[in-house]
Amino acid sequence: MWRRLQICATYPPARGQSPFGDSPPPELLAVVEPHVLRQEMTVECALTGDWEQALAILATDPLVQDLDRTRQMLRELLEANRQYLPQFFPR
Repeated sequence: MWRRLQICATYPPARGQSPFGDSPPPELLAVVEPHVLRQEMTVECALTGDWEQALAILATDPLVQDLDRTRQMLRELLEANRQYLPQFFPR
């Protein structure tokens, strides 16, 4: 699952608009890597249809503050997308 994170960005114009090169600054990686990991896990979860894993992943989002509301939001989100995510709805 872990692979090299490539970020297509440049330093601010004050630094001459130069690309990061081989490795982005650690400050940027600290912000971006958790989101990338969460997105990768979300895709894996969507393929397997694991509701508990989906909730766990969603709960790790820094904007989530209330697990009960998050649980309800996940139910509504999956229901609204049922035709695209049938694996979450076993027969």
